[in-house]
Amino acid sequence: MSRSCTSLVYDDKQGEANKITVVTVKCTESVEHHLHVYKQARPDRYNMTLESPYGCLQRIKPFINKRTIGPGAVIILIFLVVIFLYCGLGCVIKRAIYNAKGADQVPHYEFWMSLPGLIKDGCAFVAGCCQAKQPQHNYDQM
Repeated sequence: MSRSCTSLVYDDKQGEANKITVVTVKCTESVEHHLHVYKQARPDRYNMTLESPYGCLQRIKPFINKRTIGPGAVIILIFLVVIFLYCGLGCVIKRAIYNAKGADQVPHYEFWMSLPGLIKDGCAFVAGCCQAKQPQHNYDQM
C-alpha cells in the first residue's frame, strides 16, 4: 500500500475569532491508530495528524457505495415504527384521558379481538370462490 494523505479542514466562522482545525489523515499499514496534536503555530489554527489503516483508500473502497439495507427493509422498519407508535401512544392516551385499565388501554381493542374471525371468514370466502361448483338443480322434474 502506498502512503497517502487526506486533509480535513474545519473552519469555524463565528464572530471575530475565526478558528481553523486541520486534521491530516495518513495511511499506515499498522493496525494501531495514532493521533498527533501539534503545538499551535497560530492562536487561530489547530493542526493534527491521524495515522490509521482506515486512511488508506484501498481499505475504504469495499465500504463505499455498499448498500447495507434495502428498500424492503426500510418499508418494514417504517411499518414497525408506526405500529409501535400507534400502540404506545394509543395506550398512553387511553390511560391518561379515559382512565382505561388493563386490556381496555389497547387502541381499538374490539377490532383486534374480532380480526382473527374476520380473517377466517375472508379465507373461507376466497376458498369458496375459487372452487369449481357443480350446477345445482333445485327444480322438480316434470
